[in-house]
Amino acid sequence: MIYEELAENLLFIVKNKNLNSTFTWYENFGFTYRKNYTGDMARPYKGKVSQKQGYFDFVIHAGTWKNINHHSFLEEILKYSKLESCEYIWAGESPLHISENKKEKELLITLALLMFEQEVNWGNESWQRKSNFCPDYNFPFLQRPRDMLMGFISMAFVNESVNVIPDWKERNGIKSSPTFKKKFNYYDEWFKSHFLQYQDDKRALPLMYSFKGKFLEALKSVADNPKYSSSPLCFICNKELSNTVADYCLKNSFKFNGLLYCFEHQREI
Repeated sequence: MIYEELAENLLFIVKNKNLNSTFTWYENFGFTYRKNYTGDMARPYKGKVSQKQGYFDFVIHAGTWKNINHHSFLEEILKYSKLESCEYIWAGESPLHISENKKEKELLITLALLMFEQEVNWGNESWQRKSNFCPDYNFPFLQRPRDMLMGFISMAFVNESVNVIPDWKERNGIKSSPTFKKKFNYYDEWFKSHFLQYQDDKRALPLMYSFKGKFLEALKSVADNPKYSSSPLCFICNKELSNTVADYCLKNSFKFNGLLYCFEHQREI
């Protein structure tokens, strides 16, 4: 599986911090490890930071894509590739052997790197952010973090448009990344079907099913994320909250959209 090959190279860089932090996979495609919790994944998420959150974060290098815009990237995938080819990448096949067309090959290499990033940084582990598709090790084929991107790709191909995806993050007024603006289960069956079709698919295992132990080994004697606190934090200002304040937010999750706020920011909300 291609994700295991990429993971071996990431872990080698993590364990040998004095060496070059950049791994080049193909021509100018690869990634640079973000040491010492300096990556975006190390930042508070919904007011919280996991104990080692962001420790394995990295920046993807994808040819001419300096800061990957997912909206434009998905439009390119839709134009130059096929759903079947994207599913090969999702299943762990190497993009170097799927297409002889240079444009499609580069898009599929980028897709593999994006899916690898999801497998590393999203899930239930101490270095990850929570995902709607956390692996279930009792049912290894059930789901995997990269299902999120695969579901959006399926949605685009089936409907022959990227713009059918309803919710996007925006950067400077431009659509950037597809996202869930509400809890996954609150979407309609049409929306969810594009993701759930990959459940229990025997073609693909989550990376952490085979590599969780190696990532945990690399965490031995590693300091916690400096923003980590065992106390709940305000989503806006990261102020530590008492259990009473946190419980009030959770009991009124319909009002606060499931997030935690200090007393001052509760009034603003």
